Amino acid sequence: MGTTKENIRVKVYTLLDDIRPHLEQKLEKLLDSGLIDFEKEENTWALPKDIIVAMAKEVTYQYSNPSPKRGYKKRLDKIFRAIRLGYSYENI
Repeated sequence: MGTTKENIRVKVYTLLDDIRPHLEQKLEKLLDSGLIDFEKEENTWALPKDIIVAMAKEVTYQYSNPSPKRGYKKRLDKIFRAIRLGYSYENI
């Protein structure tokens, strides 16, 4: 049985809504951990961007298939290429 763009859209938005509180909690723990020396950090976007990259790894950990079937990595690469480049030559 197939799906629709709208079904996928709703499910992705749901997952995004679900993960945000988790990531906000992780951010608070990080900021309170003492790991970051705020006095030494410059007031630039570098650290916030690094935190977002680390959070992306947390999202990967939370949502990746623990027992991927053959072709899983290829499928993710195709999706990433489509997101990054805005198009894809192959169906997923």
